Amino acid sequence: MAVMATERNKWQVAKRAFSYIISGPLATAWEMAPQTAITSASVYLVAMFGMSHHILPAWIAVPMALGFEWTWLRSIRTAGLVRKGADADRWINLLTWTALITVVAYGILYIIGLPSIGIIPAEPGKVWGLGLALAKVIPIALMGFAAANLHRIHKQQIQSDIAQEQKEQRDYLAGLQAQHDAISIERARKEMDLELWQKSLEVKRAMRAKPAAPPSRKKPVVIDGVTYASRAEAAAALGISPQAVSKRAKKECASNA
Repeated sequence: MAVMATERNKWQVAKRAFSYIISGPLATAWEMAPQTAITSASVYLVAMFGMSHHILPAWIAVPMALGFEWTWLRSIRTAGLVRKGADADRWINLLTWTALITVVAYGILYIIGLPSIGIIPAEPGKVWGLGLALAKVIPIALMGFAAANLHRIHKQQIQSDIAQEQKEQRDYLAGLQAQHDAISIERARKEMDLELWQKSLEVKRAMRAKPAAPPSRKKPVVIDGVTYASRAEAAAALGISPQAVSKRAKKECASNA
């Protein structure tokens, strides 16, 4: 089970990484196809401006331009997923304005630096050199900083949602356990009540049962050779009292002895 859970977690991480790096930006580009077609020119302008005045080689400037556009698309996707708030709005606004200003500035600086225009000299010197350096570095840094913070907020919100979902799941399971415990206690109480009722019923039945008749205390007596079942029977037959019957029975026993 642990191995399966680990493999499932790896697959989920890979799926999220693919969505973040590839499928998310591509989906945004497709959803914003007209805008993507227009802003794709910014890739060319950013790359060419990076290579102008021999500052960056092509193998650095072109990936930088592609990464700039990809970061923009990825951030637009993230901005659509993140819950709005003061912190998120701050980084979304910084990202939007930085991307806009960067494309405008790079495009203008590239065009006015063309030999046919000649506003920026081929050898910029200290003043133009400082301006070009700031224009090349600051926008890229700001955009990366804004994109990173926007991603951080989105990740924190996802983790918060997961934690909230786990808490709700734990609360739900705790509620089920409490219900189960309450049902078990109620069942045990009813079983005890039933047992007590059965015992009380047995006691009542035993109390209502008719007691057995005590063993007979009558003793047969012999009078004048005749055996009677009891003294009362002999007294009734002879017409004498039971005391007289007892005396005669004793005399007869004595004479026989």
